[in-house]
Amino acid sequence: MLRHGCQALANLAANADNGIAIAAAGGIGVVVTSTKVHPSHTGVQKMGCWALRSLAYNADNMIAIAPQGGIGVVVLAMKAHAGQEALQITGCKALSNLAANVNNRIEIAAAGGIGVVVCEMQA
Repeated sequence: MLRHGCQALANLAANADNGIAIAAAGGIGVVVTSTKVHPSHTGVQKMGCWALRSLAYNADNMIAIAPQGGIGVVVLAMKAHAGQEALQITGCKALSNLAANVNNRIEIAAAGGIGVVVCEMQA
């Protein structure tokens, strides 16, 4: 269910108003928690990264994702599922969107995001 829920939120967040509504309803925290609860489930990790990527198109959400642990779960998903190309692509896209915020760039680097992206690029 969590994989499908994250996928639904990812699709819904493609609409700007929906992205705001998802964040207001606590959706960012739900996505982060879903990925934390199932760290070995590739599908949940991929869809969680996708949802965070889609939510991060909104500047306010981009800022809200970091303190809720969103950057960390994307990096951990990428580390835990090295070699899973679809997840790696989605994780890179999520980090790319989140890095549009200056403070998030610092947190991505501190979480090991640079290393995980470079590693996957060399794979």
